[in-house]
Amino acid sequence: MFPATGSSVKRSRIALVELIAPRVLIAAAPSAARRLQAVLAGHGSTLVRTVEEAREALAAERFALAILGVYFDESRMFDVMSYARTGGRNRDVPIVCVRGMPGSMSPVTLRMLEQTINALSGCEYLDLVGIPDDEAGNALVLRRLARHLGPILPPPTPATPALRPTP
Repeated sequence: MFPATGSSVKRSRIALVELIAPRVLIAAAPSAARRLQAVLAGHGSTLVRTVEEAREALAAERFALAILGVYFDESRMFDVMSYARTGGRNRDVPIVCVRGMPGSMSPVTLRMLEQTINALSGCEYLDLVGIPDDEAGNALVLRRLARHLGPILPPPTPATPALRPTP
């Protein structure tokens, strides 16, 4: 067996952290982002507010899941999807697109939205507006997201802090 070098140890720690505590990118309108962070309390998340912040996060970190809101940064969800699919470390990240704010969306618009999400290799479209923001509704949202994430970990407590890669 070869002795571990500094960089291989660091890569091993980062890989281990990704296995234990997968990170989620959330790029959604504030109300949807708050709900998603609460639902995914067992996962670390990176919340971004602009397309530029989303690009920076996708370039800097490997995510287990990306959740993109339809109305994110003036409805630029597809810009982030395209960037993720053509970029490096997150080109295969599962992407779930969500609508978290009410708005007028005709059946034709909804069909076109779903077709575009599929064309850009999105995993699922989730209409949070149609799912109650209560215990049962949020359990449903968690089940739908968990299909793309794997097991959900309990939230860290002060006695068991969340694992983070060391610099």
